[in-house]
Amino acid sequence: MTEVAIAAAVGARQSTINRIANGHMKPNWELGQALVALAKATEIPPANDGQDLPNAA
Repeated sequence: MTEVAIAAAVGARQSTINRIANGHMKPNWELGQALVALAKATEIPPANDGQDLPNAA
């Protein structure tokens, strides 16, 4: 997601998201919770590396 999309989703400004991403600012509790919720909602499961597939040989 872009910083603009993240900002829109959590009700913040893009510049705030940029400052947080670059370590220049820590989010307040409400914004932090919104960012965690967004991360959970948009989480992509890891790709299957084939380790759980039966052996074809």
